[in-house]
Amino acid sequence: MTENYKALVAIDVDGTLLDSKHQVSKGAAEAITNLTVNGILPVLASGRTIDGVSPFYDALNLGPYLIGAGGGLVSTTSGEIIKAFELSPELLPVIIGLAREIGVGIALHQLERMLFESSDELMKIVQRNLPGRLLQYDDLIPLLDQSPTVKVTLWGNHLKLCGAQQQIEALNIQVDMLFGGDEFLEITNPGVSKGFALTLLAQHLNIPGDRIAAIGDQYNDVSMFEVAPYAIAMGNAPDGVKSKAKFIAPSNDEGGLAWALENVVPKTWHK
Repeated sequence: MTENYKALVAIDVDGTLLDSKHQVSKGAAEAITNLTVNGILPVLASGRTIDGVSPFYDALNLGPYLIGAGGGLVSTTSGEIIKAFELSPELLPVIIGLAREIGVGIALHQLERMLFESSDELMKIVQRNLPGRLLQYDDLIPLLDQSPTVKVTLWGNHLKLCGAQQQIEALNIQVDMLFGGDEFLEITNPGVSKGFALTLLAQHLNIPGDRIAAIGDQYNDVSMFEVAPYAIAMGNAPDGVKSKAKFIAPSNDEGGLAWALENVVPKTWHK
C-alpha cells in the first residue's frame, strides 16, 4: 500500500539541491522538512543511482522514493524497484569500446550503484561532484552481467563527447542522448527521461497531474518542466533551460531551492 500524499515535488541534485561547493544549499533542509510535515512528497530526481544519493536521504527529511539514473530508475530508497529501463546488454560493449577509443570516462549506472572506468585525471571531474569512495575498474565489460544497467554516462572534454554522440548516432543505436552539463553525456533507452519517470511515480502514488512541481538547472531537467505545472529553473541554469520553466529561482548559491519551495510550491497544498 502506498502512502497518501497531497502533492509531489521533484528536486534535482547537482546544481539544485547542492550549491557550487557541493553542499546542501542554504535553507534547503528546513524547506524540505516543511514539505513533508504538510504531507507533500519531496523526491530527488537525479542522474545518480541509489548509492549516489543515499547520503542526502539519510541527512534530509525526504520521502522514501527516488527518480535515479536520469529517469532510468524509479524506486524506493530501500531498493524496491518500481520501474527500471534496462539498456540492451548487446549495446553496452559497443558504447564502452567507442568511449575508450575517443578517450572519455565511462560510468555504468546499475540499479543500486555506479561503476567507473577512467583515467585518474578524468576521475577528478567526477570526484568534484561525487565525493567519497568511487568504484573504479580497469575493465567494466566483465561487470555487465552483475546487475542491469539503466544508464551510461560518458564524461570529459565537451568536443570529445560531441564526437562520441555523433559516432553513436551514425551506428543507428536505439538510445537517447542528452548533456547533463558540458562535461557529461547521458545515454538511456529511447523515451527515458526524468519527466517520464516523474509521471510514472505520480501515477504510482495516485497524485494528480496538477499537483506536481519540478526544480532543476540542466537540460536533463527540461523533461520534468514539460510535465510539471509548477516548473522552476534555478538562477544558475543556462538560458535555454530557464526558457522552458514557468518560474526562475535564485541560484543554488543564493538559497534558490529553499526560495522555490517556500514561494512557488502552492500554499493550498499545505492545507
